[in-house]
Amino acid sequence: AYYLNVPFPVEKAPARLVAEKIKNGVKIYELCDYPVRGLVFEGGKNLSDLSDEVSTCCIWLQNNNIPYNLLISDSGKRIFLFPQ
Repeated sequence: AYYLNVPFPVEKAPARLVAEKIKNGVKIYELCDYPVRGLVFEGGKNLSDLSDEVSTCCIWLQNNNIPYNLLISDSGKRIFLFPQ
C-alpha cells in the first residue's frame, strides 16, 4: 500500500458513466480526456459487490492475455483499472 496526502491526477480526471449494475449498485465509468485508457468502479451496496465486479473484469483480462494495473483509492471505495 502507498499513501499520499494529495490525490493522484487520475483521481481528478473526468469520467463518463458507461454502466450501472442494477443488482448491486456498482457504477462503471470510462476515463475521458486522460492520456491512458481506464475504467473506474465505484459504489455498490458493500465493498464485496465492488470487488466482485472488478475481479470479474480482471479475470476476463487475464483469460485474454491483456495486462492491466489497478489503483485502489478512497479506502477501497473507488478502483481504477488500466488495461494495456
